Amino acid sequence: MTLARNLAAWALASGFLVFPATGRLCADGSVIEQLDRLEMAVSYFSGVSDPSGIQNASRTLAGMIDGINADSGGRTVRFFAEVRATLELWIQSSFPPSLTTVPFQQMLQVLRVRIQEARVFLLQPDHSAIMDALSDLESTVNYHEGANPDRIPPALEAIAAAIDHVSEVSGGLTEVFFAEAQAKIRAELYTLPGPSYLAYSEILWLVREGIRVAREQLFRPVWQPTAFLRGDSNSDGAVDSSDAVHVLLYLFNGGAQPKCGDAADADDNGRLALGDAVGALSHLFLGTQAPSTSYGRCGPDRTPLDRVGCEDPGRCP
Repeated sequence: MTLARNLAAWALASGFLVFPATGRLCADGSVIEQLDRLEMAVSYFSGVSDPSGIQNASRTLAGMIDGINADSGGRTVRFFAEVRATLELWIQSSFPPSLTTVPFQQMLQVLRVRIQEARVFLLQPDHSAIMDALSDLESTVNYHEGANPDRIPPALEAIAAAIDHVSEVSGGLTEVFFAEAQAKIRAELYTLPGPSYLAYSEILWLVREGIRVAREQLFRPVWQPTAFLRGDSNSDGAVDSSDAVHVLLYLFNGGAQPKCGDAADADDNGRLALGDAVGALSHLFLGTQAPSTSYGRCGPDRTPLDRVGCEDPGRCP
């Protein structure tokens, strides 16, 4: 079974895999085809749970991502930076064993989303044209908002045409966001004695909501690493005993929550606990080993998919 899994992993990573839908052999191929293979690999490795299997899967997925980033000329790096950093931890066997299985499955879920985002970006690189079309649609809706009853039918026709233009410019990517609005427009245009003002108002709301969701889904910012000072719980730009006291007060005395949980997570195990304060104090006053290799250093989180976030990184000297 292990041999079969390793052979399948090699086939996925190398690109020598026949796609059932087309029956063609994809060796190298376009970046889109490589994204398809990566998605298949994600599905294949979704059942992996043992540490050695996770490590092997991580190597395969990391290699595939590196190939995609290289062949895309670096255009896809920002989509996979978060996942790639986490995969490296499993490759190096430095991720806490107790948190291995669940974070790996969470990472696969995130990777599926990143694959789709990269696809959208590569298939429709002219995002400025989509933004302009959405803005024109929004202007059309605003212009016809106060239409008199006799002007509602031509207003709906103008809005429908603007929606069609957005769909054409986006290559059909936006159709799902306006499907309900378009269906109601068609229904109201053929209703006798004509569209009601209530139905018209509902259509305008649906179109505006479609514009909002389209902008969020197609143009939301992708993950960017946040630099912070590991161990600086109170965000004063220094690592000292006051940070450990801050963690203890938060955990046991109702003190203020750290603005950057990742910074307060001194041992970088993905949660805030007594061990963060004890490890920091032991290191500072007893000369023991630092709670983590990144303790006292400024930089992005090495475990970006853990359960601790960072709303305000504070000063990072």
